[in-house]
Amino acid sequence: MGGLLKHPELELDYFVIANSKTLLEISDHDKVCEGRAFIAVRLGKIRLIDNLDLA
Repeated sequence: MGGLLKHPELELDYFVIANSKTLLEISDHDKVCEGRAFIAVRLGKIRLIDNLDLA
């Protein structure tokens, strides 16, 4: 997320790493590589959302 810091016009809504099957947030850092990352940012009135498989 370091790239977000270079763009102050982007406002982070959320960033979560979750289980790919249950979509429950992962709190065990050892299992992060088995999850999916979800992010949402705002650029003015536009909301950008994306996700990425970490496996």
